[in-house]
Amino acid sequence: MKKIIFTILFLVNFAQADYIDDGHKAYNAGDKQKASKLYKKACDGGYAGGCKVYRILNEECVR
Repeated sequence: MKKIIFTILFLVNFAQADYIDDGHKAYNAGDKQKASKLYKKACDGGYAGGCKVYRILNEECVR
């Protein structure tokens, strides 16, 4: 049972990392709107790094 829970948690965390990687690529390509959406998905999934970058991107857009 512990192996199953660990595997599920690992896969969920791995999926959030994909949002971060794709968000980074979108940002570097100049597509801040797409990057923001991807970081928001990572944040909504519980990935704190995604929340931090999402907040920073939104602050940039307000300025």
